[in-house]
Amino acid sequence: MKDLAAPLLEGVRIVNDKADVDPDDFEPPNQAFALTPRVLTGGAPNLVAVHSNNLDNLPPLVNATTLHLGTNNFFSSFEFNTQILTNLAAACPFLSTLSIHGRYVGTLDVAGVAMPSLRFLWFESGNTDTLVATFLTKVEMPNLESLWLDCPHNEVINTVRNHHPRPYFPALKYLTLQRFDYFSSSKFAQVFPTIEALHLSFCSGYHVSFLTGALVQDDLSHWQSLRTLVFRTTSERHIKKLSESINQIVTKRESGGRPVQRVLLDRDLLAALSTEKSVRAFTSLEELRADNYDDPWWIVSHTDTRDRL
Repeated sequence: MKDLAAPLLEGVRIVNDKADVDPDDFEPPNQAFALTPRVLTGGAPNLVAVHSNNLDNLPPLVNATTLHLGTNNFFSSFEFNTQILTNLAAACPFLSTLSIHGRYVGTLDVAGVAMPSLRFLWFESGNTDTLVATFLTKVEMPNLESLWLDCPHNEVINTVRNHHPRPYFPALKYLTLQRFDYFSSSKFAQVFPTIEALHLSFCSGYHVSFLTGALVQDDLSHWQSLRTLVFRTTSERHIKKLSESINQIVTKRESGGRPVQRVLLDRDLLAALSTEKSVRAFTSLEELRADNYDDPWWIVSHTDTRDRL
């Protein structure tokens, strides 16, 4: 595919399977070639959506609006360093949707990088918080609307919160925290104060009191624009505790003049709350479906389009 031209191609998925490679023998790609087009170099002027787990074999990205990098495959690691991040911003001037998944190595020391067109950002990284924290503190994203984080949350938010100056995302409406432990809820509220929808996905219920505290503190100053709460859980033993917290959050925010208008829940949580008349009196309780939550990342994850993850 190196020299091919694809004048009508709008989307491409490039998979480099390293299933037979020992992770101890992994070598990151040559930095000099990172983000330099290596396939479809004959031209792909209509290519707007790219999925790849190999930064060393990318097509032209000049018109890309959607870029999904990486994989959940344990063996698919690659370097993501300062030069690559700087090149990414320059190579994709129209990029609005970016997701980065998997294992990464490399040193990040970034300054002066701007991605003004970026609206939707997703990180899934279990091995390091460095890449996530660097993006959030050093890359200017004034139009970011939706942020999905599945990473070491406490380490990331401590770095972002203590950074000077603290980054600000004025357009952010949707925040998803996946596998979150609730402990740093107040810190997330301080860093991302503008959100209108909070999605807590597959989180442990042990520290849910910290979320309750952040949302129902005396002056209700945290997340003043919040109108939608979304919960998904994987453990039945947390359902009772989560149900009690949701009831308390909805009731107190209603009485304080900052109501939660919608609560979207998985089936088990909805069943547990269905008998709570006080909750139903103050908010709309619904089962979370593929078609009733308008976070762009939720839509991308459940719609069969070229942009789908």
